[in-house]
Amino acid sequence: MWAEIVGTGTYTLNRTGKSSVEGASPYELWMLKKPRLKHLRIIGSACYAHIPGQTRRKMDKNAIRGCLVGYNSNKRYRIWIQEQNRIVLCRDVTLNEIPGQCEKRVKLPMRNIKLSNERKRSEDETIQVYSDCEELEENGKESLQSLSKNLRDRSNLKKPERYEDYNVK
Repeated sequence: MWAEIVGTGTYTLNRTGKSSVEGASPYELWMLKKPRLKHLRIIGSACYAHIPGQTRRKMDKNAIRGCLVGYNSNKRYRIWIQEQNRIVLCRDVTLNEIPGQCEKRVKLPMRNIKLSNERKRSEDETIQVYSDCEELEENGKESLQSLSKNLRDRSNLKKPERYEDYNVK
């Protein structure tokens, strides 16, 4: 999801941001025409992507609920379908432009804040862990050599009986 938001930020800044030329956006300098800004909407708002009649059956849903996460260069919206956890590109979209209306949010785990004495203990433990890793690396070279596969001698292999009638060299 973060990549989608960063891509949307880049898309928006290229069309509305500052450039080295006064009064022109980077898009105008590159494409030599003014950008179309009518399709820009509030990112994160709830939306409903229309499902075309050719792909649905008679009693299926006409639209699927999603969350607007970005734009495509072909006048399409990038919609995150929460139930399926995938991104869909769609032109026919009904938007509810109320920010933060998507149900599912990303929650990051909170880290426990340790006291200074506990930090010193954890630093000592990490030093011991690193010294153990060095020992394992030294022993690892020997163990890799001992772990090589024991294959049978290839000179003793016989052809299957079904190939005995043929001359195969």
